Amino acid sequence: MPVPPQAKGEYVTIMSRTSSPTQNRIEDRNFFHLMMDVWWFGLALTATSRFLSVFAIRLGASEFEQSLLVSLQGLVMGVATFFVLRWRKRFQNTRRSIDLPGLFFRFWFLLPIFTPLFPAAWQIPWLLGSVAFVGFAQGLAGPLFSVHMREAVGDRRVNALSSRRFAAMNLGLCVTSLAFGWLLTVLPFPVNYQVMFALAFFFSLISQWHVTRSQTLYPVEAAPADQPKTPVWRLPGWGIVIAAGLLTHLGFMSMSALIPTALVSELRADEAYMGVFGLLELMGGVAAGLTGEWFLRHLSPRRLAGVSVGVTAITPLIIALAPSLNIALTGAFINGLGWSLVSIALYALLVERTPGHAMTSAMMLHHQVLAVGTFVGPMIGSALVGLNLDLMGVMLVGAGLRLAAGVALSVTLRVRRRVAVGQAAPEPV
Repeated sequence: MPVPPQAKGEYVTIMSRTSSPTQNRIEDRNFFHLMMDVWWFGLALTATSRFLSVFAIRLGASEFEQSLLVSLQGLVMGVATFFVLRWRKRFQNTRRSIDLPGLFFRFWFLLPIFTPLFPAAWQIPWLLGSVAFVGFAQGLAGPLFSVHMREAVGDRRVNALSSRRFAAMNLGLCVTSLAFGWLLTVLPFPVNYQVMFALAFFFSLISQWHVTRSQTLYPVEAAPADQPKTPVWRLPGWGIVIAAGLLTHLGFMSMSALIPTALVSELRADEAYMGVFGLLELMGGVAAGLTGEWFLRHLSPRRLAGVSVGVTAITPLIIALAPSLNIALTGAFINGLGWSLVSIALYALLVERTPGHAMTSAMMLHHQVLAVGTFVGPMIGSALVGLNLDLMGVMLVGAGLRLAAGVALSVTLRVRRRVAVGQAAPEPV
């Protein structure tokens, strides 16, 4: 069992106060709406997470453009996070601050519909511009939504909410992976993709409605006036939060754009196969959502993140060595399970080591770190392709990168305590 956070010199502000029956009802309602939000969003997400890269391949995107399709969003997200605190101050509470960027983020599903209307030379630039537009909205909404989750259900239930949201999202993705995979095979190109993106946009709007029905129940309290101010990154234990986010995303994202390319270009996978591959990945994500709480009771979030990203190295290794598509399918479940556990562990690690009043600043910095990893990671994969390695050779190198990230994170020494247990945490700037 991991040592309780207080015994490690970490700061955990419990925002769940003694609740009245009315508060309990609001908390349960918030839990319900945030679960339904991610279910509907999961139904929509298949269109971009599973089939957008295949759409780009069908339009003739190069390996560099495919990597840019993933990394550009991370770059723009990172830029947007610098405006999070300024944006948040314009609103009465965190929930209201995510309404507008959350809606614009859902244009991720709408804008690709118009791609076939452009001349062939402008189609890939339109897709890239669409990704950049929604990336800015996501950069604003992402950190604030993570804060809102904590404020909606409190620390007592936030890990349960996070894990179950992963299960619900991946269940939604499972449903539409099959449905959209079938749809793409029975309708002609590019109408099939336009219909898919239109359905996804409709599902995402229902998701947005559920978000607007949730409320701020446990607002973040201001830091005590007598606490010294210090940057978030200098809080005790925060070095490992940064290292965990960066290492996992660099390792995993280095192959994220190239795995579909290897399956389609080298092993001749079609949309139906990609739907099945995605379904198995999502089943792994469901398993992670159902077991995430159990793993966190037996492993520290840092160690869980390291082990999980190391496990994802199996997927590119299997694809590189697989003589057929059927064998390549065995890596899909492992990929989904490992990456979903990484995401659960990273959020748990951040909540564990961040006082409540620092949550908005911490989320902003956390998403900046993830944006760097999301941008640089695919560029690493693109650079490997530029070394004249064939795609299967790149898969082998990518497996090594993921394994190295997991090992480096798992063996990282604990951050030295800077403040004694019980001493007041510094106030973040």
